[in-house]
Amino acid sequence: MQMYKESKGQNIEHHADVELPKSIKKALRYIKQDAPIEKVHKIEKALGLAIKQRLKRIEK
Repeated sequence: MQMYKESKGQNIEHHADVELPKSIKKALRYIKQDAPIEKVHKIEKALGLAIKQRLKRIEK
């Protein structure tokens, strides 16, 4: 994993070979900057469920 500096001096983990979709980048920025804790938990749950479902489908 490669580390690089975001414009506001925050470290972000970034895979050199994978470009994230713009919507994911925006969601990450929202979470880091000003998301209320309740929303962070909802986003965490929704993303976790989506990832589990996707992995389940492709690992069959």
